[in-house]
Amino acid sequence: MSAAGSSDEARQALPLAHARFFESSEVLTLESGDTLPGVRVCYETWGELDEDRANAVLVCHALSGDSHVARHDAEDDPGWWDLLVGPGKAIDTNRYFVVCSNVLGGCRGTTGPNFTRPEGDRPYGADFPVVTVRDMVETQRRLLDQLGIDRLLAVVGGSLGGLQAMTWGIDHPERVGACVVVAASPRLSSQGIAFDVVGRNAIRHDPRFAGGQYYDGQAPEAGLALARMLAHITYLSDESMRAKFDPTRLQPRSIETGFESVFSVGSYLALSAASREVEQARGELKRLALVETLKEQCLVVGLVPEKQLSIISTDEYGFCSKEQVAGIHPVASARRPLDVASSVKDATASALKSMRI
Repeated sequence: MSAAGSSDEARQALPLAHARFFESSEVLTLESGDTLPGVRVCYETWGELDEDRANAVLVCHALSGDSHVARHDAEDDPGWWDLLVGPGKAIDTNRYFVVCSNVLGGCRGTTGPNFTRPEGDRPYGADFPVVTVRDMVETQRRLLDQLGIDRLLAVVGGSLGGLQAMTWGIDHPERVGACVVVAASPRLSSQGIAFDVVGRNAIRHDPRFAGGQYYDGQAPEAGLALARMLAHITYLSDESMRAKFDPTRLQPRSIETGFESVFSVGSYLALSAASREVEQARGELKRLALVETLKEQCLVVGLVPEKQLSIISTDEYGFCSKEQVAGIHPVASARRPLDVASSVKDATASALKSMRI
């Protein structure tokens, strides 16, 4: 992550040199009732699986991420969480076997809207079925079964990745030793959903959107850029906004952000929908189950906002107490995103150590 801005500034669409693929021919029945005749999962691994196959850590990525969580060697391209994952780091690849896969609905190698539909020669586009976080976790479960991993030492993720980690703890507690949930909660606030609706409308009303079947022409990059700009307003504290924009805050802004040229519009719509609809599949008893099943093996790392926007409903963690979970760690917003990332790294490293992972 660049110290001057967001993770999007370091995002790239370079080929994934260390990517591997798992093909599942088993029909995947989604929560919506729709089906996919099979799925392909793009994933990467770091470290070595021990003799007991008991040192596996699953890292789940956020909406704009992919399987490339960290460098594999000095010549490799940067990963999106190099700060946290690698030799001697909080998630130590000298000790753990780390797995990270591109989520279902993504655009970096796993089955998603840009895949060709089985009955024709055109991409799914807007016809790709609605996927949920639970559907993403199911594809990860199939991958882990293929890798011969019955139980994970830990599941770690931030934002949409945090929702996946939480879902692993709720739906598969017998397969999870610990959960680390960063910047995520059991539901998105109404204000968060409102911002998402505006962003999605910016995409859908881009003249190039073509009802979602834009693959034969120019992509609706202006709509995606506007959606991403709007989303970033909700990610930054007032202090961060001042640091980033005050010197030139009265100058006109370009719509182009760079993100829109390396990310799929179809995947952005699919994954943002999954993020906002997570609570539809969660009841209070389900959320309580996360605490009851993992007890002291659950860490929640939350970012404390310094603004009026309330996007993540941290009150939803009211059922958790410090006696019930490893900890609920607030990480105050800092002047630079890198400072926040460092705080998350420190909290996560401390939690993994306290949970004896």
